[in-house]
Amino acid sequence: MQRSLLGRPQLIARGESSAFAEVLPGGRRLRLLKTGQNIELPGTLHRINSATVNVRTGPGLEYQAFQQVGLDRLVLVEAVEGEWCRFHLSDAVGYVTLVVLASVVSDEQQ
Repeated sequence: MQRSLLGRPQLIARGESSAFAEVLPGGRRLRLLKTGQNIELPGTLHRINSATVNVRTGPGLEYQAFQQVGLDRLVLVEAVEGEWCRFHLSDAVGYVTLVVLASVVSDEQQ
């Protein structure tokens, strides 16, 4: 992820050198750079801010961890249940605690 001249986070696809979209204020919309089209997201974009995080099957430590994600991985949070956030990861729904997430915001919002 890099920032535009306006300070907005820009998304770069794995293996690509240039950004394809930028995150608009609020973290719930993207602007595609080639077309200028705005896309409403079904959640809020966040990034993992911890080296390795267990993704669990439910909202709590008592639920089984089924995968790990690493630092700077982007996730689209659909819902917050107490201190836990729900998001899709490949074909599964996963949960991580709020403390391992950082909002993806533009400099305009800070």
